[in-house]
Amino acid sequence: MLMSWTPYARIGRPLEAHEAHSPNDYLRIQATEIKNKQRVRPSLKWRDPFISIAHCSPPLISGGRWVVVCGCGNAPSYDPDWRMACCLECGAIYLKVDPPADWEEKERVVMARPAMGTRHARPDESLAELIRQNMERGDPSGLSLAREADLMSEVESIDEADAADLRADREREGD
Repeated sequence: MLMSWTPYARIGRPLEAHEAHSPNDYLRIQATEIKNKQRVRPSLKWRDPFISIAHCSPPLISGGRWVVVCGCGNAPSYDPDWRMACCLECGAIYLKVDPPADWEEKERVVMARPAMGTRHARPDESLAELIRQNMERGDPSGLSLAREADLMSEVESIDEADAADLRADREREGD
């Protein structure tokens, strides 16, 4: 039975980016891509895929897809369930890369943003900050009403802290 896949029914991962259905698929796709580059442009001396001992960036959501920043500067697709990313440019394979603790909720909040260009989340942004961004744009939070209510106090405390910072900045400017 053929399954249809709706792109961006979730934050993109290797399945959406490369049609990789498993970690082994992803590794095979990466190896094939590197071999093709070696064949087509041998003068560039493409490296075979390798397990990277260097650390990549913490996973982030950029343009509606999970990525990490590779040492070569590329942004390979990342899967929080597989905890891996494979760079199709330099051949680096990143294993055991932990997602943010609340990644599933962050995904729901970011997916509630209708415009792909706004589907971003840095690793240092809290869930409350992402919800506040949605509220400022008029987008839904993406969470259940009960969970949203639990987080509202944190969002309000961020607003109070921002207001206090603004008051302090104005006072300093007045000196």
